[in-house]
Amino acid sequence: MATVLVGNLIEKLMSNRAREAILVPGAPPTLRRGKEFIPISAEKLTPDDVRQVLINLRARSVRINSPLEEAGHFSFGVSGVGRFRVS
Repeated sequence: MATVLVGNLIEKLMSNRAREAILVPGAPPTLRRGKEFIPISAEKLTPDDVRQVLINLRARSVRINSPLEEAGHFSFGVSGVGRFRVS
């Protein structure tokens, strides 16, 4: 699932005008737009799914050499679109 999710996650962020993706094992991937939370799949993520998504998204982060925070927070930008935060 993680491979498909990464391919669609940025598109879902942009199409929903969301700026945060929330990835928690045992829950579906969720976008946050303001105070609204939008699940983008009915499938619940496994710990391995979350790990893979974070690794793949982290590759887009400018600070690749900095350690990934314990909670997995980081952000990345898409040219001409904006910055996104991943938790």
